[in-house]
Amino acid sequence: MPSRFGESLRDTCAVLGMFILVLIITSVVAWLFNAMLALPIWISSLAAQLMFFCASLVLTWALRKSWRWLGLFPSTRGLAKASLASISVATVIVSIISLMPTEGQGQPELVEDPLLLAILTLLIAPLCEETFFRGLLQGYMMDRGHRKLSIIWPAILFSVIHVIPFGSAGLALLSTILMGALFLSLIAGYFRADSGSLSPALLAHFLFNLVGYIAMLISPGG
Repeated sequence: MPSRFGESLRDTCAVLGMFILVLIITSVVAWLFNAMLALPIWISSLAAQLMFFCASLVLTWALRKSWRWLGLFPSTRGLAKASLASISVATVIVSIISLMPTEGQGQPELVEDPLLLAILTLLIAPLCEETFFRGLLQGYMMDRGHRKLSIIWPAILFSVIHVIPFGSAGLALLSTILMGALFLSLIAGYFRADSGSLSPALLAHFLFNLVGYIAMLISPGG
């Protein structure tokens, strides 16, 4: 009979395997749209996000689980607390970034159109990323009985993946962004585990990005 540690290690490897597989596919799709087809960056960003969502549905089907297993059902449990925690962390992160000197800092490549950026960051990203990280990856770990690991591992992977869009930022800015992504993910993961639903995670993600988006618009260079 396998030990608890052995089960945790096996299930962690399964989550890492799903993450790497989807990351490779998503990166290839984004590269094809951006480099090969020379399409606008917002199209490659949209394609990459949709890959997270579609991969979650396909892998859930492959695991013979219902869509409810992904947390795709409404719930009001934890919404207020998740919102407050998310806004608080986002405000702190934005405040830290605002104090950083811009001179000598690299800048991430973002969608320039404010409306397209709002659609991607406030609607598409929360839905697609939360379905993958908190729906599929956390749902898998929760289903295997690893409540704490189900929060921790997707949080780490969610933070790491932000190196891709923000890799050109300076070290201080990048570190702050990764820290913010990690804390957001821990908040979303905790309330996903507590409620079983993606509702609080989606709201937390939306509000976190909203704070950042507003800060970007009102900044001197916004």
